[in-house]
Amino acid sequence: MQARRNISDEPMEDKPTNALPGIGDILSKRMKEQGFEKASQIYGQFLVLNRDYVRFENWMRENFEADRNNATKCYDALDLYFRNFGQK
Repeated sequence: MQARRNISDEPMEDKPTNALPGIGDILSKRMKEQGFEKASQIYGQFLVLNRDYVRFENWMRENFEADRNNATKCYDALDLYFRNFGQK
């Protein structure tokens, strides 16, 4: 829960991908191998996918072998972040 609070309650800045809920060391390593080193890059992809849960989950599964639980935790945190910071 603390990771979710950190992402949704304050700017993302230069946080690593494993600061996102659902992203542990293994997924973080897979993300880094594909050029995604920062949580903000995952957030950017979340926005590119128009905040669509199914598309985001499929992207996480296809690119990083994430399971549904991990993808859901990450999506929920990014969606909350968007609601707190993305809408101006």
